[in-house]
Parts: sequence; structure tokens; C-alpha cells
Amino acid sequence: MEIREKLLDELKPWEDNPRINDHAVESVARSIKSFGFNVPILCDEQMVVIAGHTRLKAAKVLGLSKAPVIILKMNEQQRRAFSIADNRTAEIADWNTDKLRDILDELRGEDVDLQDLGFSESDLRNIFQDTVLDEDLLPEAAADVKTRIGDIYAMDQHRLICGDACDKKVLETILEGCAIDIVITSPPRFNNLGMGNWNNYPDFSKDMEKAINDIVENLGKSATIFWTAGNTCSVALSLAGLYARVFETCGLEHLETIAWIRPGVSYNSNRVNHIRRNSIYLPARQWEPILVYKKPGGSKKMTAGAKNYMLGHPTDVWEVSGVNSSHKEIDHPTVAPVEIPYRALLAYGRQGDIVFDPFAGSGTTLIAVEQAGLNQRALLIETNPGFCDTIIKRWEKFTGKTANLIS
Repeated sequence: MEIREKLLDELKPWEDNPRINDHAVESVARSIKSFGFNVPILCDEQMVVIAGHTRLKAAKVLGLSKAPVIILKMNEQQRRAFSIADNRTAEIADWNTDKLRDILDELRGEDVDLQDLGFSESDLRNIFQDTVLDEDLLPEAAADVKTRIGDIYAMDQHRLICGDACDKKVLETILEGCAIDIVITSPPRFNNLGMGNWNNYPDFSKDMEKAINDIVENLGKSATIFWTAGNTCSVALSLAGLYARVFETCGLEHLETIAWIRPGVSYNSNRVNHIRRNSIYLPARQWEPILVYKKPGGSKKMTAGAKNYMLGHPTDVWEVSGVNSSHKEIDHPTVAPVEIPYRALLAYGRQGDIVFDPFAGSGTTLIAVEQAGLNQRALLIETNPGFCDTIIKRWEKFTGKTANLIS
């Protein structure tokens, strides 16, 4: 089988190609640039591409004039069938994740850029799910809590206040008249994780309703709320249902409900043990609903970079590993991975946005804002002084900068 060099202008993409490949072009181009054009494009005798449409687009992006080509003698039916088979059969195989992780870890240690191999940042996060990524790493807890209720810290353009998000005065203090462009938060659950002071569910729901109403009053034009609702509640009521009702009562429009899938669910959880021991079906919880609502009006468009990244996550199911809070460095009971708010910022945020997190927790939203690189300003509220210390130290560790107490 002869490999020939052909001018790219001679090659004709199959007009009816059903494969959507624009989001893959950048990765293939990186691979060709790093390793060379080692896989030829397959064409028929009329120079119609049978296999290699993405490689052809990548070659044009790289400014190449020629590419290696293998010409196959096929009739129309064979050409179409083989083109489909070539794409489909490549999807069937699976990875041995442990072996893949070991090899990638070795290559990473040899200074190989793993994204040149076709893996996105999200892919790598999931592959290395058993490790704590730099952006997910929290500092060791200090023996003494420094932050006091009412303290306000400046972290570059970002602000953190230690206070109650259900107190309108605290909200007004941190916003300083700014309109919110996007809310990204994971509010406290009504359960036994020590994340709230509610003695009963009616008090909890009343406070959440008040907090949401105050937030909605301060939303800017076309603002979006990205709210991780959780599916854990110590009473037989739906937290997602509570939040959805309040959002819709406030006049917001429902955009999406995203399912956050957490791989690696434990089949020895207390809920599964109820199935084994008591014949009561209580499945292990492997996903959380994320509610996405917006103010009525036009939708904002993503940046080019955000569009390319989110094309790698085109469904409403996001599989992202949780952060193992048993690590000694982590001083928070429910640490969320940075990948979740990072995707939210790319999908729904824009350059220069005011990003608001009323339940800042361990500061995950703040780190995502730093990572997104959209020149956004994060305004945070956290009621627990110890968690505020964690947020500050985490930001300082991630950026190498120093936070300042300003009030």
C-alpha cells in the first residue's frame, strides 16, 4: 500500500460526513505538531476523503500545504461504509485506567505535555481522580482561627466577607452596589455535616428562600444562577425542589438541570447496606443536580476558548470526580472539585463578570475564577471563620500572593 504526498487543495472532504469533529481539530493539530504526520489520510481514486477529515482540518490549521495520503480502490458503497466503520470501531475499545494513569504519570514526569496526546484538562482530571490536583488542594488547617465575624479581605480584585448570606446587610456590604452577573454556589445542606445552625427544616427553607430573594434583587441583566442543589437531606424532602420553586417564584427562567456524576461510588455505603440487611431499596447516591436559572432576556455567547472547551462536554451529564476530604490538608466537610465551577464560568460567564458565591465554603469558586482567566471579580460570603481562613490560605497558596484585611 503506497503512501503519497498530496497537496491539501487536491483533497475533497466527503460532503455527507456525519462525524462532528471541529472540537477535536486543536488536539489533532497539537499531536501532528509534536509527533509529525504519522497517520495518512485515506482517499478514494477521486481524492474524496474516506478517513482523516480531522487530520485534514488540522493540517490546514497548521498551515501545511501537503499531507501523506493512501489511495484506496473502493466503490461508492464501500467508501461510505468504510468511513463509518473506521470512525465507529475506534470508539469501541476502552482504557485500562490504572495502566493509562501510570503511563501518563511517567510521561508527565518526563515533561511531556499530556494535552499533546489528545487529552483535555477535564480528561486528565478524571484520569488522575485518586490524586488531589493543585487547584483542589487545600492548606493544612491552622490551630488558631484568625478571621472574625464581619472581617472583609481583599485578594487582588476579589473580596471575602465573613458573615451570614441570609443577612441582607452582609450581602449589600460585599456587593457595594455591584450587579451580579453570575452566581455559582453550593449551599449548605440540611443534614448533619455541621454546616448550618438550623434545628428544623422549615427554618432552613425560610432562610434559603430569603437569601435567594435578596440575591435575585441584585442580579444584573441576563444574569445566571448556577446552584448545586445536592440530593442529601436528613428529612424526606427534595432540596432541588425547594430551590426550583423559589427561583421560579422569583421570576427566573429555567435553563438546565445538569447531573453531576461522581465516579467511584462506594457500594459499602450505609444506604446500600439497607438493601443488603433490611431489604429496603436505598441506592448509593452517585449524582447531584445542578440547577441553572437566568433572568429573562437574551443569552450571552461564550468566548471562542470557552466554546472549544465546552464542546468537549456537550451534554447535561458531567462526570467529575469529587475531592477526597479525608486528605489531611482539607479542612472542610464537602470540598467540591474546581472543575465544576470552572465549567460554569466558561459556559455561562463572560469577560469582566461579577461572580458571586454566597456560601463560599472552601473557596472553590474563587480558584475557578482565577483559572478561567476571564478577568472576573469574585465576591464571596462565608459564615464560618475557620472556612474563611481556609479560603484565604488556599488563594494565597494558589496564586503566590497575599490577602489583605481591609475592614
